[in-house]
Amino acid sequence: MNKILLATVMALFTHAASAKMPAGCELVYNGTASMAGAQRTKYLQLGDYAKLDTELEALWREHQKGRRSDLMIVRDLYEMFQMSGRDMALLKEWAEKTPGSFFANLAYGGQLMEQAHEARGYQSAARTSKQQLAAMQAIQQRGLQYLEAARKLKPDSALPFGGLIVMAGTREGGYAVVPVLQAANKADPKNLSARVAAMSYLEPRWGGSMDQVEGIVTEAQQARLPEAQVNYLRFNLVMTKASNQEAIVGNKAAARELYREALRMCNNSETAESGLQRTGR
Repeated sequence: MNKILLATVMALFTHAASAKMPAGCELVYNGTASMAGAQRTKYLQLGDYAKLDTELEALWREHQKGRRSDLMIVRDLYEMFQMSGRDMALLKEWAEKTPGSFFANLAYGGQLMEQAHEARGYQSAARTSKQQLAAMQAIQQRGLQYLEAARKLKPDSALPFGGLIVMAGTREGGYAVVPVLQAANKADPKNLSARVAAMSYLEPRWGGSMDQVEGIVTEAQQARLPEAQVNYLRFNLVMTKASNQEAIVGNKAAARELYREALRMCNNSETAESGLQRTGR
């Protein structure tokens, strides 16, 4: 089979596979690198910030026109960070050399918030030391200045609120997440990024409740998000319930059924498949 014919067959196969995928499952993270991501990473590494910002601004306009979820911009930035070898120095240099760049502030501030969470660790509050909390808060304070700068640069974006939700959840628990999410939804009623971030910190392990997590799905429907995005939130709701049953309640049987339900909703989820493997299929 010649290369052109092979490429055509593969393209048709990919199209057929995606056509059968339920709406919303295309939003499930798979970690696959893209050519566009490689190009953005090259711009970052070369310090060609003007071209990098131009590409990212184009993606933002796609969201504003309702053609693309803002969650995908979070994924685009994370992909670039991963492809750069998780080099925080590159993000810091981008932010420091272009303080007027929304995306530079967002990327560096967001990754600092993730770094702070790692410094805290993922144990319960009772099993987290004062030293861990102090390290987390010190990094969060650094991240906060960049996210606040991003908020001022694009007041109509909910993207900076993802990192602010992480900070609120890890510092004060689920109750502190609610007003941050409300502010995100006011800034951009069609956002998906802040809603997804909030689901992780409104569950019981952070002092929230499953009713609050379910409320995000209901509110998104009322805000008239595209059905595919609402479906993705429903999938995340099931995954959150499964994680809670596995890690907090300790009910592997209940978790297993929920992971199975998640896979029935989106069979392309490697996270759900891993959960099923852990809980005994």
